Amino acid sequence: KPSAMTTPLLVIAIDAICLRRPWKTIAAWTAPWLVLAIGCAIVARLAQPVTPANEFPAWIDRLRIVGDALAFYLGKIVWPAKLGIDYGQSPGAVLASRWGDFAWLAPLALFAVAAIAWKWWRETMLGLLIFVLAPLHIHGFVPFDFQRYSPTADHYLYVAMLGIAL
Repeated sequence: KPSAMTTPLLVIAIDAICLRRPWKTIAAWTAPWLVLAIGCAIVARLAQPVTPANEFPAWIDRLRIVGDALAFYLGKIVWPAKLGIDYGQSPGAVLASRWGDFAWLAPLALFAVAAIAWKWWRETMLGLLIFVLAPLHIHGFVPFDFQRYSPTADHYLYVAMLGIAL
Protein backbone atom coordinates (compact mmCIF):
# COMPACT_ATOMS: atom_id res chain seq x y z
CA LYS A 1 0.00 0.00 0.00
CA PRO A 2 1.29 3.49 -0.79
CA SER A 3 0.55 4.67 2.74
CA ALA A 4 3.14 2.21 4.07
CA MET A 5 5.87 4.09 2.20
CA THR A 6 5.66 6.98 4.66
CA THR A 7 6.13 4.69 7.67
CA PRO A 8 9.88 5.46 7.97
CA LEU A 9 9.08 9.18 8.21
CA LEU A 10 6.59 8.48 10.99
CA VAL A 11 9.13 6.34 12.83
CA ILE A 12 11.72 9.11 12.56
CA ALA A 13 9.25 11.65 13.96
CA ILE A 14 8.21 9.39 16.85
CA ASP A 15 11.83 8.43 17.60
CA ALA A 16 13.07 12.02 17.57
CA ILE A 17 10.21 13.61 19.50
CA CYS A 18 9.16 10.92 21.99
CA LEU A 19 12.26 8.80 22.49
CA ARG A 20 14.66 11.72 21.89
CA ARG A 21 17.41 9.43 20.66
CA PRO A 22 20.43 10.87 18.84
CA TRP A 23 20.06 11.46 15.10
CA LYS A 24 22.81 8.95 14.32
CA THR A 25 20.88 6.23 16.13
CA ILE A 26 17.64 7.23 14.41
CA ALA A 27 19.34 7.18 11.01
CA ALA A 28 20.86 3.76 11.63
CA TRP A 29 17.54 2.36 12.80
CA THR A 30 15.43 3.72 9.95
CA ALA A 31 17.87 3.51 7.01
CA PRO A 32 16.75 -0.01 6.00
CA TRP A 33 13.11 1.11 6.07
CA LEU A 34 13.92 4.16 3.97
CA VAL A 35 15.70 2.01 1.38
CA LEU A 36 12.70 -0.35 1.22
CA ALA A 37 10.26 2.55 0.97
CA ILE A 38 12.22 4.15 -1.86
CA GLY A 39 12.37 0.81 -3.65
CA CYS A 40 8.63 0.34 -3.25
CA ALA A 41 8.00 3.88 -4.52
CA ILE A 42 10.06 3.17 -7.64
CA VAL A 43 8.24 -0.13 -8.28
CA ALA A 44 4.86 1.56 -7.71
CA ARG A 45 5.73 4.35 -10.15
CA LEU A 46 6.78 1.83 -12.80
CA ALA A 47 3.78 -0.46 -12.25
CA GLN A 48 1.09 2.22 -12.14
CA PRO A 49 0.79 4.36 -15.24
CA VAL A 50 0.53 8.10 -14.74
CA THR A 51 -0.82 10.59 -17.19
CA PRO A 52 1.96 12.65 -18.82
CA ALA A 53 3.48 15.24 -16.50
CA ASN A 54 2.44 18.17 -18.68
CA GLU A 55 -1.13 17.72 -17.42
CA PHE A 56 -0.05 18.22 -13.83
CA PRO A 57 0.61 21.62 -12.26
CA ALA A 58 4.01 23.24 -11.87
CA TRP A 59 5.80 22.88 -8.51
CA ILE A 60 4.74 26.29 -7.19
CA ASP A 61 1.11 25.42 -7.92
CA ARG A 62 1.53 22.05 -6.24
CA LEU A 63 2.35 23.91 -3.00
CA ARG A 64 -1.04 25.60 -3.24
CA ILE A 65 -2.70 22.24 -3.86
CA VAL A 66 -0.95 20.70 -0.84
CA GLY A 67 -1.95 23.67 1.32
CA ASP A 68 -5.53 23.36 0.15
CA ALA A 69 -5.56 19.61 0.88
CA LEU A 70 -4.21 20.16 4.40
CA ALA A 71 -6.72 22.94 5.07
CA PHE A 72 -9.52 20.75 3.70
CA TYR A 73 -8.54 17.84 5.96
CA LEU A 74 -8.23 20.11 9.00
CA GLY A 75 -11.72 21.38 8.25
CA LYS A 76 -13.04 17.82 8.07
CA ILE A 77 -11.39 17.02 11.41
CA VAL A 78 -13.12 20.00 13.03
CA TRP A 79 -16.46 19.50 11.23
CA PRO A 80 -16.78 15.97 9.74
CA ALA A 81 -19.93 16.62 7.73
CA LYS A 82 -20.68 15.43 4.19
CA LEU A 83 -17.93 12.81 4.09
CA GLY A 84 -17.47 11.13 0.73
CA ILE A 85 -15.25 9.36 -1.75
CA ASP A 86 -14.62 12.26 -4.11
CA TYR A 87 -14.72 15.88 -3.01
CA GLY A 88 -14.08 17.37 -6.44
CA GLN A 89 -10.91 19.08 -5.26
CA SER A 90 -9.09 18.57 -8.56
CA PRO A 91 -5.89 20.57 -9.01
CA GLY A 92 -7.62 22.63 -11.69
CA ALA A 93 -10.52 23.45 -9.38
CA VAL A 94 -8.18 24.38 -6.53
CA LEU A 95 -6.01 26.59 -8.71
CA ALA A 96 -9.07 28.30 -10.23
CA SER A 97 -10.59 29.18 -6.86
CA ARG A 98 -9.71 32.17 -4.71
CA TRP A 99 -9.79 29.84 -1.67
CA GLY A 100 -6.82 27.96 -3.16
CA ASP A 101 -4.78 31.16 -2.95
CA PHE A 102 -5.21 31.40 0.82
CA ALA A 103 -5.98 27.85 2.05
CA TRP A 104 -2.32 27.15 2.82
CA LEU A 105 -2.47 29.80 5.58
CA ALA A 106 -4.56 27.53 7.86
CA PRO A 107 -2.00 24.70 8.11
CA LEU A 108 0.80 27.27 8.29
CA ALA A 109 -0.89 28.97 11.25
CA LEU A 110 -1.36 25.61 12.97
CA PHE A 111 2.33 24.80 12.50
CA ALA A 112 3.28 28.23 13.86
CA VAL A 113 1.20 27.70 17.00
CA ALA A 114 2.65 24.20 17.45
CA ALA A 115 6.20 25.52 16.99
CA ILE A 116 5.63 28.24 19.58
CA ALA A 117 4.15 25.73 22.02
CA TRP A 118 6.80 23.09 21.22
CA LYS A 119 8.27 23.11 24.71
CA TRP A 120 4.94 22.36 26.39
CA TRP A 121 3.17 20.35 23.70
CA ARG A 122 5.75 18.02 22.13
CA GLU A 123 3.17 15.29 21.67
CA THR A 124 0.84 17.74 19.96
CA MET A 125 3.59 18.60 17.49
CA LEU A 126 4.20 14.89 16.96
CA GLY A 127 0.49 14.41 16.25
CA LEU A 128 0.55 17.25 13.75
CA LEU A 129 3.65 15.82 12.04
CA ILE A 130 2.05 12.39 11.75
CA PHE A 131 -1.13 13.98 10.37
CA VAL A 132 0.91 15.74 7.67
CA LEU A 133 3.59 13.11 6.94
CA ALA A 134 1.37 10.02 6.68
CA PRO A 135 -0.50 11.15 3.54
CA LEU A 136 2.41 13.21 2.21
CA HIS A 137 2.62 11.09 -0.92
CA ILE A 138 -0.91 12.03 -2.01
CA HIS A 139 -1.23 15.67 -0.96
CA GLY A 140 -0.26 16.83 -4.41
CA PHE A 141 3.53 16.95 -4.60
CA VAL A 142 3.81 13.77 -6.66
CA PRO A 143 1.45 13.31 -9.61
CA PHE A 144 -0.84 10.29 -9.54
CA ASP A 145 -3.83 9.47 -11.70
CA PHE A 146 -6.66 9.98 -9.19
CA GLN A 147 -5.24 13.44 -8.47
CA ARG A 148 -6.91 14.61 -11.69
CA TYR A 149 -10.18 14.14 -9.82
CA SER A 150 -9.18 14.91 -6.24
CA PRO A 151 -6.04 14.74 -4.08
CA THR A 152 -8.40 14.58 -1.07
CA ALA A 153 -10.30 11.44 -0.08
CA ASP A 154 -11.22 10.04 3.30
CA HIS A 155 -9.32 6.79 2.83
CA TYR A 156 -6.07 8.77 2.47
CA LEU A 157 -6.26 9.65 6.17
CA TYR A 158 -6.41 6.19 7.73
CA VAL A 159 -2.83 6.30 9.02
CA ALA A 160 -2.84 10.08 9.50
CA MET A 161 -5.66 9.78 12.04
CA LEU A 162 -3.08 8.38 14.46
CA GLY A 163 -1.74 11.95 14.63
CA ILE A 164 -5.18 13.32 15.43
CA ALA A 165 -5.59 10.66 18.14
CA LEU A 166 -2.35 11.84 19.73
